[in-house]
Amino acid sequence: MATFGETLRAFRQASNDLGRLNRRLSQERLGRLLGEEMEDMGFTGAAVAYWESGESKISAEDRKVLLALINILHKCGGLKTLAEANRFLEL
Repeated sequence: MATFGETLRAFRQASNDLGRLNRRLSQERLGRLLGEEMEDMGFTGAAVAYWESGESKISAEDRKVLLALINILHKCGGLKTLAEANRFLEL
């Protein structure tokens, strides 16, 4: 079974950066988009890398971050279905 971090990485790598033509969504850009989505400072690319490697985790209680992640990954085309979103949250 894949971990949250591995699944996050797969969805991010399958996502297109809507602000940059023909480019995949980088860790740095995902961190910035999270800030825009949540209307705060966002996260660094290093924070996203730590999530992907499993070195740190997003708390299940931090729904705002989790929902923002799902929204961004969906808008960018990496997360396509409700079933994928549900599986991601279960991890």
